[in-house]
Amino acid sequence: MTDSEQLDHHGPVEQRVSAVLGRIELRPQRRRSVRSVVSVPVSVVAGRTEHPGQVTDLGIGGLFVEVDFVPNCGVRLGVLVKHEGKTVRLPAVVRWVDTCGFGAQFESLEPREARVILALLAEARNSLPPGR
Repeated sequence: MTDSEQLDHHGPVEQRVSAVLGRIELRPQRRRSVRSVVSVPVSVVAGRTEHPGQVTDLGIGGLFVEVDFVPNCGVRLGVLVKHEGKTVRLPAVVRWVDTCGFGAQFESLEPREARVILALLAEARNSLPPGR
C-alpha cells in the first residue's frame, strides 16, 4: 500500500483530492499532485523565527507561500495554519524560491494534516463564485 493510500482507508488521497477540486482553477504544472489556487494566511517557522505569509497555491503534495524572506532550497520548515480553531503544523522542505516566496513539498504528512489540507481545498472550492 502506498503512503497516500495509508492516509485514508476509503482510497488513495489523490482520488479524494481530485473529487474536492471540482471548480477550482488549476495551473499547468509538472508536479506529482494537483495544486489549486487558494488564499490562506499562515506563519512559516524557520529555525526559531516565525514569518507571516500567504499560501497562494496548495495541493496534497506541497504549496507556494508568499512571504517576506527567502529561505534556502532544501531547508526544512513548518507551515502553521489555523483550521477549526486549532493551529496545525505542516512539515515541509523548500524546493524552489523566487523574489516573492517559495515552493515547498510536504514531508511525512500525518492523516490529520492531510485532512486539514483537503478541508482547505474544499473551502477554496466552496468560496468560488457560481459558474467557475
